[in-house]
Formats: sequence, structure tokens, C-alpha cells
Amino acid sequence: MTGFNSKRDAAIDKQRSWTKKDLALDSLTRVCEIQQRLINQLIAMEQNSYARGYEDGMAAQAEVDIALNEIASGESK
Repeated sequence: MTGFNSKRDAAIDKQRSWTKKDLALDSLTRVCEIQQRLINQLIAMEQNSYARGYEDGMAAQAEVDIALNEIASGESK
């Protein structure tokens, strides 16, 4: 476990030497990364929703076409 502790201690020492600007930049970077992941999730959800809506619309259109064809073929008999 000495390796882990020394890495952790090195990271803590590095953060102690950071200026306020470094800390602010690191925090802002983390916030932007989280925000980008959330945006990507929203885009994926929207695309999935659109695809499902399109499929539902096409299925409904097919049902209408079938019903119209049945009506048309019934009238021509």
C-alpha cells in the first residue's frame, strides 16, 4: 500500500502548491466535463425519442394505408 499512499500524497502535495487560479481552472474544467456529459446524454435521449416517434408515425401511416386500401377494394367489388 505504500505505492498508493505515495501517489495520493504526491497528488495532495501538488494541489497544495496550486494557486487559486489553478484551483479555479481545475474546478471549472471538471464542471465543463460534467456539463458536456449531461449534454451528450440529453442529445442521445432526444435522438432516441425522435426515432421512436418516427417509427410510431410510420406504423400509424401503414395502418391508415391498409385501411384505405381495404375500403377502396371493398368499394370496387
